[in-house]
Amino acid sequence: MGGRAALAAMVLAMLAAAATAAADDPRYPDPAGYCDPASTHHDPRDTARDAPPVALPPGFTRRFERLVGVRTPVIEAGPRDSAEAIVFMHGNPGSSLDYAGLMAAVPRGARAVAFDFPGFGKAEKPYDFPYSLAGVPGQMSSVLRDLGIRRVHLVAHDIGGVVGLEWGAAHPRQLASVTALNSGALIGYTDHEFARSWRTPVQGEASMAAVTREGFVSTIQGREPRPLPREFLDRNYDDFDRGTRCAILRIYRLGDDVSQIGERQAARLRPHDVPALVLWGMRDSFLHPSVADRQRDAFPRAEIHRFADSGHWPFVTEEARSIALARDFFTRTISQRAGRPIRLSVRPRRLRARRTTRLRVQAVVGPAAQPLAGALVTLGKRRARTDSDGRATLQVRPRRTGRLSVRAAKDELAPGRAVVRVLRPARRAR
Repeated sequence: MGGRAALAAMVLAMLAAAATAAADDPRYPDPAGYCDPASTHHDPRDTARDAPPVALPPGFTRRFERLVGVRTPVIEAGPRDSAEAIVFMHGNPGSSLDYAGLMAAVPRGARAVAFDFPGFGKAEKPYDFPYSLAGVPGQMSSVLRDLGIRRVHLVAHDIGGVVGLEWGAAHPRQLASVTALNSGALIGYTDHEFARSWRTPVQGEASMAAVTREGFVSTIQGREPRPLPREFLDRNYDDFDRGTRCAILRIYRLGDDVSQIGERQAARLRPHDVPALVLWGMRDSFLHPSVADRQRDAFPRAEIHRFADSGHWPFVTEEARSIALARDFFTRTISQRAGRPIRLSVRPRRLRARRTTRLRVQAVVGPAAQPLAGALVTLGKRRARTDSDGRATLQVRPRRTGRLSVRAAKDELAPGRAVVRVLRPARRAR
């Protein structure tokens, strides 16, 4: 501890000496070179320890994959050939292992995926990675494409919701549902004191350089109404090396107003009425409780559950209740499983078609409807496959009638029933 304190004091002195110059010249936000890859003397000395292995729920495995050019751990369960999956996105400064408990909520047979963001957890931490919200839709699309996922049930905590919804706002038809854990469209967000420090050149580097394991643990525990498991915090600190600290500094200096980002995301998502579950610790010292109610600006029918005695990590401090609520939501949102053809019930409808008929197939779960992509629509001997918007065009013989049937594609999660709508009247045969 003595050597660590001396190092922190030295760094603070260096940064303080350069503060005036840095403030005057924005080209040099890091005059002491804290985030210079070569500055290994700034590396924290207390992140290494003999950590016990993390137990994952039955059926989950962990492997390493290269996503957007970064080697990262991927935790997954269920059929890898399913194009629809529950995707867990962690917060700051966490990792995919934060969800080791909540993953027990995944229904049997459904696909689930969690991965570490570049710069976090056990992912590679290139100092020159292009951290930018503007790049998120493309980066996320690349990750999902590499994993073979086309429709996402997003589970997000903290900044993971900002990132996930930035992708979702750009691809709303691929967003099947949202589970927000003290996260989501952060309308009304204001910076907490750590965020204000991280946004400030020199001060942010100094504050990061001064963090120790015991300081990290005591600071978080002091802000939580109920203590988090020590092993959970130790595991987070194990990954809190200089690469992660510099990634956080870059993310918080993107210059975007988080509340305005949330308003923009909500405006794009609201018309799609995506099913949403919100679990919110009401004694969160980083996010004001009023932000929970603003989730209905993005998801009009959001189910909001408030945990009166929890803070920023309700899915950890009230794990059993969170698992029960999430499992119920997943079961209702994903009512059938992937990996096999599923016959959907279609309300019998006799059509008199002339030359062409355009159809739209929607999968219905409760009052919600989502386009059913990749479904096989059959009318007599004619067949067509629906596109990403659930649309298909059938070529049929004039003045013939038939009964429609719909079969979900093998790689789609299909809800329990489908509604077929005729989009264009039949045209007269010439």
